[in-house]
Amino acid sequence: MSQPSSKVIIRQWKIIQFLLNNGYVTTADIEEYLYEQGLETAQRTIQRDLNLLEKYSL
Repeated sequence: MSQPSSKVIIRQWKIIQFLLNNGYVTTADIEEYLYEQGLETAQRTIQRDLNLLEKYSL
């Protein structure tokens, strides 16, 4: 079952904010940050999000 699109957008927005504020980070860093924000997320999901964000940022 896929997640509601609003949860995906919130998670991806938080990833963007974290990257803008911290520069180079690992997926483990992002996973920890999202967990602290109340979003328990697997590193593989973060990797997919980063790939999508990269694809659509060009």
